[in-house]
Amino acid sequence: MKKRYSNLREMLRRFIDFTQVYQIKLDEIPVVKEIIALILGLNVNFETVWAIKEKDYKGTTLTKRNKKNTLALQLSKINQLITNYCIKTNELEDIENFKGGSSVYSGYSDGRLITKANLSIEYCDSLAEKLAETGISESMLADLKDAYEGFKALTPRPKEIQSTTKIATGELSIIAKQIISLFRYRLDRVMKSMFEQDDPDLYKAYVEARDIEKVGHRKIAITGHILDKLTKQPVPQAHFIIEEANIDHKCIGELGGFRIKSVEPGSYTARIEAVTYKSISLQLVHRFGETNVFEIEMETEESHSRESTIVTGQ
Repeated sequence: MKKRYSNLREMLRRFIDFTQVYQIKLDEIPVVKEIIALILGLNVNFETVWAIKEKDYKGTTLTKRNKKNTLALQLSKINQLITNYCIKTNELEDIENFKGGSSVYSGYSDGRLITKANLSIEYCDSLAEKLAETGISESMLADLKDAYEGFKALTPRPKEIQSTTKIATGELSIIAKQIISLFRYRLDRVMKSMFEQDDPDLYKAYVEARDIEKVGHRKIAITGHILDKLTKQPVPQAHFIIEEANIDHKCIGELGGFRIKSVEPGSYTARIEAVTYKSISLQLVHRFGETNVFEIEMETEESHSRESTIVTGQ
């Protein structure tokens, strides 16, 4: 599963906890209540599709891995006896075909392991009555053939499972984009305008719950988005610069997002630059253990507006 989906899933869990704690206040504002209802509805769809993809992926992989390890173990035992037999009968030209242990075979690609096992089975069958001279019993050969057939049946994965997984992956991507869009272009702005000044504790709790970068307790020093003020689209190749900290961070996130992992606590002057856009300067106070969140809108050099809009938060 792609990491960004895991991150989004964890963020949604925190967000649901947030909405439950502040439900009364949030329900008092119709537009906030409406957007949250849309997000929670999409989350139900997200979890449904996640379960489909997770079940198909994990179930098939676990079964296949077990069968692969079983085949590798059986093949290793057989090939060791074949190798000894080749040395005994001075058939040294065949030895290279049967070298390797179970750990080596387990690391083979599916196709290579199947080919290797098939070669050993054909060799044993060709010995006919002489098979006993190798020390390989009929039951050992039968076990190898069973392991071979069992693994081969799962390689490649059944088409119906491939199809289901492909569909689920596509649906997961669509739902994730819808959820992110609702947060970024609707709820983030409404929450800021409604609560940043009137209820800073609620707004801070929202920002913390909403921060995807907190997944796995990883602490990001600076994060946010840089967008075109007019089009609301990501500003290409924007740079977030803090000269005192020797930071020149190139923002390459598909949706205008950026994150800077580590900054020493202190006060800094940050500068945001991009080709054909007006540069922006801002004061940054970074405290130990906190994450500075910036939603930055840049104007093009051709714009008649004199001021760029900067929204910052911690």
